[in-house]
Amino acid sequence: MDNISLLKIAFIYNPASGAGKALLHLDYFKRLINKRWEFKSFSTDKDFVSEQVRNLCEQGYNRIIVSGGDGTVREVINGIMISKRDPIVGIIPEGTGNDLARALGYYKKFVDNPTRYLNDLVTGIEESQYQFCRILSLNGKVYFANYLGIGFDARVARKFHEKRSLPLFSRLIYLICIINSLPFKVKEQISISFKDTESRHYEKSIKNFRNLLLINIPSYAGGLVKIRDIDLKGSAFHLMLMNGILGMLFFLLRDKLPEALLPGRGFDVYKTDEVEISLPHNKVLIQIDGEDFTDCLGSLKKLIIKTAGRIRFFL
Repeated sequence: MDNISLLKIAFIYNPASGAGKALLHLDYFKRLINKRWEFKSFSTDKDFVSEQVRNLCEQGYNRIIVSGGDGTVREVINGIMISKRDPIVGIIPEGTGNDLARALGYYKKFVDNPTRYLNDLVTGIEESQYQFCRILSLNGKVYFANYLGIGFDARVARKFHEKRSLPLFSRLIYLICIINSLPFKVKEQISISFKDTESRHYEKSIKNFRNLLLINIPSYAGGLVKIRDIDLKGSAFHLMLMNGILGMLFFLLRDKLPEALLPGRGFDVYKTDEVEISLPHNKVLIQIDGEDFTDCLGSLKKLIIKTAGRIRFFL
């Protein structure tokens, strides 16, 4: 257990998330810790969050609280992994999807009673109790915890970010984007190569498919889908390939309706710890942790996604 007298706490918040509630949570959090430990707080700078967090870690900050959505959390994870330090992280889920917070068991507790949740977070800081979550990397440079998608969900991410100017209606806008994107297909040919957990090697060339999804946590699309057999602590994530619209519908609705009312599964699932994806060009739609990543790849046409390590999160 860490020496509690040497704790250094950073509180990072996205001022655009949670309809401006982050400052209220920050104020209450500061009163709870009551100057017991070294403390720093700042709002996120969208283009420099990872660098901000890396600097904090290198300065010895060993407890990081992030208030925001999955996009902000991903940037914090990126900074931690680049720093090669090992802080414990807490999340105040103020985004639209909050999938990592759902997977870690935070989201319902926070929604049910935010004040109690913040009190429990400070207790967690004192007791240093934590759980592990596997982290993935893209070409050893971009780190993330939730998922990477090519196709349907990347189009949803792009359309949602084009229309999310009204935060009070973000969930409705997200649902509309999902419905409107159901007919979408990736028409380009993409090659994938991986070895599953049984050491079977696969080489596939695919086109005219709906979605290629690498999913690392048991919550997807703001909790719409739950994948119950994903272990956050192990080395393997899931690769899912959905060719047709029936497969997409089954995936999205399987927790909402009895299986007798759903079409056959219609998608393939594999467990692996590394995937290589070759793209025909750099304009294929890609999302990472719900954020449109298509224009962030530059000239990259070969993607290597693999298990990169683990980060500690408060219980």
